[in-house]
Amino acid sequence: MEDDLTIGTGARTVGQLAEELSIPIDDLTKYLKRMSVRVADGMTLNELHAEQVRRFVRRGLEVVAELDRLVPTIAADRPRLKEVIERHERTLHTLALVQGVSPGTDIQGRPFILVSVYEDVDGSPQVPRVIEGYGVIVILGTGIATACRGGG
Repeated sequence: MEDDLTIGTGARTVGQLAEELSIPIDDLTKYLKRMSVRVADGMTLNELHAEQVRRFVRRGLEVVAELDRLVPTIAADRPRLKEVIERHERTLHTLALVQGVSPGTDIQGRPFILVSVYEDVDGSPQVPRVIEGYGVIVILGTGIATACRGGG
């Protein structure tokens, strides 16, 4: 029985998908591995899976760009992410609309703090964008769960 990643109309090879996304094939291969996809030479993805990869990579690259903007240089002596979250989680939960705080890892493997909120309302207390040297990515509900897989 064929793997469903290799069948269907509109199939794309990993190389074609990398070209379409304007990223090196080595980077796409690394990102696919972060999605728990085993990559083999000549592998193709059907259109459904190709679209999932496109969304993951595009959103993941948006997160990378946001973290680059928030924390352009990473201090070698910053504390462990888990410790930072433990120190700040209670305070973050006191802000209106915060529903969760967790560690995240961008598609390049860089750790950050993921804060999910119930809804985006103007005038509510703002979540800090950097905490103890870690960028903070704020999402609505579970909007980018696949792009920011837990870890750290």
